[in-house]
Amino acid sequence: LSSFAKFNIEGPNVVEFLQYLCSGNVNVPVGSIVYTGMQNEQGGFVSDCAICRLEEDQFFAIVPPVQQLRFCLWLKKWVKKLGHKIYVGDVTGHYTVLDVVGPSSRALMEKLTGESMSRCDFPSFSIREIAIGMATGIRALSLTHTGELEWEMYIPNEVNDIIFSHLFESHRCLFLRFMNRAYLMLK
Repeated sequence: LSSFAKFNIEGPNVVEFLQYLCSGNVNVPVGSIVYTGMQNEQGGFVSDCAICRLEEDQFFAIVPPVQQLRFCLWLKKWVKKLGHKIYVGDVTGHYTVLDVVGPSSRALMEKLTGESMSRCDFPSFSIREIAIGMATGIRALSLTHTGELEWEMYIPNEVNDIIFSHLFESHRCLFLRFMNRAYLMLK
């Protein structure tokens, strides 16, 4: 998931702006995630993305890697066309993404963060900032692409080493398996 494009989208009219571009309702409570499409003027497909509401006037968008440039240009075109004061920042290179999946994922996330990851405290399709040890600024998303219990952690690159050392310490007691895209392609 690290290869997926990531954007910060913010400004005083950001909800109105995204409501105009997205087919899904993105006017959701802070901490919510909406999986939606963006369509052009004819209703044709421009992009599919996960739109995460971080603050009242700040969103985080996750887009497939092949749509990175298209998505960025599309947003900037409409910022200019609509005259909104919206900042669109490509932050793809700022984060490494770890996907924690499986029946022990909740236990691992609770062990790493010291916080409750129960369905009540961290429901599906929600996002919140977490800390792991001294590493802060981690965006944790509770959503699934596999049907399994799953969290995506968007980790600022400068704290990667801290996260990996915590994971390696935890892997012995929770029987973790580390996999990457190359491994999955061999299966």
